[in-house]
Parts: sequence; structure tokens; C-alpha cells
Amino acid sequence: SLCEEPGQKPSEAISVGLTRWTLQGCATVMG
Repeated sequence: SLCEEPGQKPSEAISVGLTRWTLQGCATVMG
């Protein structure tokens, strides 16, 4: 997934699906 690196921009992850950004980075939420 695009969320492997915490340095990526939220917009890049959102393009793949709904994402939730946390202190650990970001996690893709398919719900």
C-alpha cells in the first residue's frame, strides 16, 4: 500500500481509499 512510508502525503493515500492518519503513520480503512 502507499501507507508504508509515514513521510507520504495524505492526498496520495486518499486516492487509494479512505485513510486514517495516526502517530504510527497511516492506516487504510476499507470500512
